[in-house]
Amino acid sequence: MSESEVGATAAAKLCLDAQAIWAQVQQIEHAGHVRDVSNETIQNLLTAALKLFSAKIDTNQKNFSPVLEGASISATEVAVLTVELMHVVDLNLFDLSMWASRPRD
Repeated sequence: MSESEVGATAAAKLCLDAQAIWAQVQQIEHAGHVRDVSNETIQNLLTAALKLFSAKIDTNQKNFSPVLEGASISATEVAVLTVELMHVVDLNLFDLSMWASRPRD
């Protein structure tokens, strides 16, 4: 199997895995078992998604929404994650505003 075939197979598997993970997260939230999910599990998911999202935008030079259409995402959820990510890389609001003002598509 060629390297490109391996990559395509891995991408297809990732798509199925992501759909399964999304369904699992919805079940966990609905059942009220968020506390049962380890911090490391969330770190693995967020780190992987963040790296893949950024690489996809850099590769395609085109922005797209990082969340599913119709997903119920609140401003609070976005703010909480954004602030924590900013702390991880020591990014301040001024720097963030420079990134936010860059041209999209």
